[in-house]
Amino acid sequence: MISSSFRETTSADACTLTDGVRLHSVHENVILPWIGYGTYRLGKEQASKATLQALECGYRAIDTAFIYGGEQNCRRRPAWSTMNRRNDVVAEDPWHYATTSANEMAKLRSETWRAMEDSVRAGQVRAIGVSNMTVQHLMKLKETAELWPPAVNQVELHPLYPQTGLFEYCAKEGIVLQAYSSLGGQDTGQAKWKELLGSGVQFERGSDEKTTLSTKKVNKQPKAKFDLLHASPVLDLAHRLQVTPAQVLLRWALDQNCPVIPKTISEERMMENANALKAGQLSSEQVGNLRDTLLQQLRINNPEAVADGNDSQFEAITRLAWRRDPLRHLAFE
Repeated sequence: MISSSFRETTSADACTLTDGVRLHSVHENVILPWIGYGTYRLGKEQASKATLQALECGYRAIDTAFIYGGEQNCRRRPAWSTMNRRNDVVAEDPWHYATTSANEMAKLRSETWRAMEDSVRAGQVRAIGVSNMTVQHLMKLKETAELWPPAVNQVELHPLYPQTGLFEYCAKEGIVLQAYSSLGGQDTGQAKWKELLGSGVQFERGSDEKTTLSTKKVNKQPKAKFDLLHASPVLDLAHRLQVTPAQVLLRWALDQNCPVIPKTISEERMMENANALKAGQLSSEQVGNLRDTLLQQLRINNPEAVADGNDSQFEAITRLAWRRDPLRHLAFE
């Protein structure tokens, strides 16, 4: 039987999908599981089916949003009612940010946070957090916030985009940094991966396969798979630790005390991701080496991005998520 009771643990001691980190809240015992289930771009029907499957596999933290396209369908399914979501808390105008100028963004964030604070006081929610906020965003928000700190800041985080400054600030403020796109995301195509890491990082090749073209069988040469999961530093570490590449990347975040929300529609992969809790810890040296090896190759292969010492230009190419989405550009200061 799958446990539904939540338990506060360290990421090292976690062993079930109901083990998690305690969040800052005016309420007691608000626990965020170390591993949750992500639903970004699953689509309407697929999101509801996959979310129900994830719940059956034991997941108890489901990441969803109106703009993902599947939230409305989830609310009509048992999966949604299981999560006890309150209809009166769901925003009715999710595109408000997309029509706001850079000059007005800080004010809008402050107003949104104030409304969320009211929801806490009214007993509608137990904890409130933010997403995709930089250090500058958070410092500005703190000037007007009455309830501080946010329980969570959910951001893109992986060895190519480690967000060191944000990580340090959130740790100092008591904000849990939750990682999305831990496995590299789905928005970076094969050509972009080759451009980012070039020939200095070898990628795994698939197995030989046969395909039928008309009536003739053609032998195809194995093709390299270009993504973070198949980059040689990740594969080498997975081989040494006798775990899967996905588990290496999830542990990379977990062992820095960052909860994760990997996405998949495969039940087998859901269980593989969940078993990252049993995969064993990465040492601090392994965490650092994986990050440094990949970033060093990226610098070598993209000298123009680091030539003038412009950190923002370098970070722009290491962001793998939202690459083909116009909302990527809404990080107004």
